[in-house]
Amino acid sequence: LARAFADAMEAPAAGALARWLAPPSQPWPGEDLAVAELAAWPALQNHALGGRALDPELAGSALALLSLPLSEAMSGGLGALGEDFAEGAEAAGAEIRLGREVVEVVIAEARAAGVALADGSRVMAQSVISTLDLRRSLLSLFSRTALPAHMLEAARNWRMAGATARLLLALRRPLRRETPLFLHGDGAARTAFRHGRMPDAPPLLLDPVSRRDPTLAPDGAATATVTLSDIPHRLFDGGWTPEKRTALAAHALARIEKAIPGTLAILVSVKIIVPPDMESGLAATAGDLDGGVLAPDQMLSLRPGPRTALSGFYLGGRSTQAGPLGTGAAGFAAAAALMADGVG
Repeated sequence: LARAFADAMEAPAAGALARWLAPPSQPWPGEDLAVAELAAWPALQNHALGGRALDPELAGSALALLSLPLSEAMSGGLGALGEDFAEGAEAAGAEIRLGREVVEVVIAEARAAGVALADGSRVMAQSVISTLDLRRSLLSLFSRTALPAHMLEAARNWRMAGATARLLLALRRPLRRETPLFLHGDGAARTAFRHGRMPDAPPLLLDPVSRRDPTLAPDGAATATVTLSDIPHRLFDGGWTPEKRTALAAHALARIEKAIPGTLAILVSVKIIVPPDMESGLAATAGDLDGGVLAPDQMLSLRPGPRTALSGFYLGGRSTQAGPLGTGAAGFAAAAALMADGVG
């Protein structure tokens, strides 16, 4: 598998799978099991590239394959998972405060010693873990003189670019399709993204989520999500007005109707989420859900680890080495580092 990871650093997604699945000249122990798992990846390539402004023909785009979804759908969705985690944490003695804005990390005796809240209060602690992205963690939570210059420079140079829009569909009844549908974008979509224009036909992934989890819709009804790629955070001609949001949804729904006739007839409502919404709702700089552009110089060991140059301050968000995998490994690594340092 080391061959596959090394290849991903410079390979295009469109060609990497063919090389990874090629019969080895001299099989190595266990390769048959690894290849059996990799054989399912072509069907998931569209999922890996979904919501990202990546050209599958360009070198390095195979890195997206490392962030494929590896877990089954959870009953009740991620909200239910979060509730379970919260209950477990509180049962173990954790205190959870919601709706409290952190404005600064408190530093005492050259180490992180707590956080200051917008209401003027402070929460003191032996250590602080930030699950924000690298830019927000280092550039918005500290004064300009609190951190070493090299840390600030690294954060300023960290490239972030949201490229995802979502449509949440409420339907009167299930779609005439049980599996996800991927519609390829035209060649102009990535060009439009680079110039801050709304593409006419971006890559589109329709997922009938309530087919897998009936709890996501009332009896007899259905829900589906639409993930659009190559959607810029900033448009060259201004912000995301209601008219532009409606136009984006209309173009996407017209393409879905052509692929699955009858979809518009059962559509009840649509919620439109564009990159600025993700930035404000998830505190993700530029609406970037990967915590930074997936590129050879911003992937794997070239991403920051959990420890920082400031003692007691740890990174556990998606900008870290394990962040793009989306498995919770980033937070686990931060917690493990904290305990290994004897400050847990």
